[in-house]
Amino acid sequence: MSAGMECRLQATVQRLSLIGDPSCRVGLLQKVVNLAQELLRREALRVKHDGGYRAEGFVSPGAWLACHTSLSGPAARAVVRQAVELQHMPASTAAAERGALSEQRVRLLTECRRSDPEQYDADTDAAFVALPVAELVLAARAWKAAAEDRRHDPNRPSGTPPEQASVHLSQLLDGRWRLDGVLNPHDGALLNQALDQSIARQLQAQRDGDPSVERLSVGAMRAQGLVDLAAQALRAMRPGRSHAAAATASTSSSTPTRTARRSSRTGRSYPKRGATAPGSASCSAPTASSSTSDAPPGNGPKGSGTPSSNAIAPAGSRTVTGPPTGAMSTTAPT
Repeated sequence: MSAGMECRLQATVQRLSLIGDPSCRVGLLQKVVNLAQELLRREALRVKHDGGYRAEGFVSPGAWLACHTSLSGPAARAVVRQAVELQHMPASTAAAERGALSEQRVRLLTECRRSDPEQYDADTDAAFVALPVAELVLAARAWKAAAEDRRHDPNRPSGTPPEQASVHLSQLLDGRWRLDGVLNPHDGALLNQALDQSIARQLQAQRDGDPSVERLSVGAMRAQGLVDLAAQALRAMRPGRSHAAAATASTSSSTPTRTARRSSRTGRSYPKRGATAPGSASCSAPTASSSTSDAPPGNGPKGSGTPSSNAIAPAGSRTVTGPPTGAMSTTAPT
C-alpha cells in the first residue's frame, strides 16, 4: 500500500511542473503534503510493529521518530497515535491514502475515536470524513464532550445520543481557563447577539479613545463580553447596597398609596406630609357656634352660607367644618 502511495505522490509532483495556475498549484501542493504525512505515519506504524526502534536503542517509536526527524517529542508521539488509530478507521484511511485529509482533519478524526472507541464505528467515521473542516471542528467538540459525559456517568446506557447543549470549562497549568461548548440554535443565537452588542460597545469605546480596549482583538472582546455577562449575573444574584437603596426608595414612594388606602377604609382624611407646619391644624371639640346651634339644617347665620353643624348626615359619613378660629373640628356621625 505504501508503494502505491509513493507512486501517487510522484505523479502529483510531476503534475506541478506542468501547471502554472497558482490556484491549481496550491491544491496539488496540499495534496503532496497530505500524502507525505500519511507516508510518515505508515513508516512510524511499521517501526512500531516490527520493533525496529529497539534495535537502535530507543524505548518507544515516538522517541525514534523524533530523533530522525525535526519533530518534537509530543509531535512525534502524536504521529504514532494517529497511525495506530487510523487502523480502525476505514473511511479516514481511504481518504488519507488519496491525499484528501490534511493534518488538521486527521488529528480531529483520530481524537474523536480515541475519546470513545466503542461508539466511534465505521458509519460515524464515514459521516465525519464527509464533513467540511469547519463543521468537523464543531462535530469533534460535541463528540468529545459527549464522550467525557459518558465517562463520568458509568450508568449511562450505551448508544445514548449526545446532549444538544454542553459546556466544559477547565483550568490550564498556567492558570488560564479553557472554554469549549456546543449550544442549541436558539441559545447560541441569543448568546451571539449579546456578545455582538458587547463588541459594538467596546469598539465604540476604542473610537472614543478608551486605553483599556485600545489593542484588544475581536476574539478578546468576545471573551470580555462573556465575562461581563457572568459578572452581571453574579451582581443580580448577590444582594448589595444598590438593592437596599432600591427597596428603600420603593418603600418611601409607596407611603402615600398606603395612606390613601387607610383613609378610604376609615373615612378620615389625612393631611399630606409637609403640607402644614406641625401644630398649625388640630382636631378640636365642637365650638358653640358650630356644634350647639339649634337652627335647622341649612339655617345658619344669614349670608354666611354655612350650614349648621347639627345637620343630619348619612350614616357612616363625617362632616368636616371649619370653625371661625381656623381650627379643624370633626363631628361624629349621627
